[in-house]
Amino acid sequence: MTIIEAEAEMHKAPNELCPTVADSVKKIVGLSIASGFSDQVRKRLSGVVGCSHLTHLILAMGPAVLHGFWAQQTRKPLPVPGSFEEVPGLPYLINCCRLWKEDGPLVERLHDFIERTKDR
Repeated sequence: MTIIEAEAEMHKAPNELCPTVADSVKKIVGLSIASGFSDQVRKRLSGVVGCSHLTHLILAMGPAVLHGFWAQQTRKPLPVPGSFEEVPGLPYLINCCRLWKEDGPLVERLHDFIERTKDR
């Protein structure tokens, strides 16, 4: 899950000059939507290098992309992984939020689930 293209249009903006910074979003092309996404977006777009409104919109899009991806993935029946490392897409979830931190509750549940189903 990597950003391969980015563009922005500002039809209504606080200032008539705002649309002149719309091209700043191109700085996120190549960025992976994984742990650290928000920090990278801020580094590339915050302050005088971008637009605070566009930056905040992009920051909100990261979790939405992840949730949409996982919602789609759960519609397909998947085999139970034989180990924690075999869980598809796991690098995108680990440390994306407090619940998915390395020692968080959802990672613990996933470990427990894999252990319970290992011998089946």
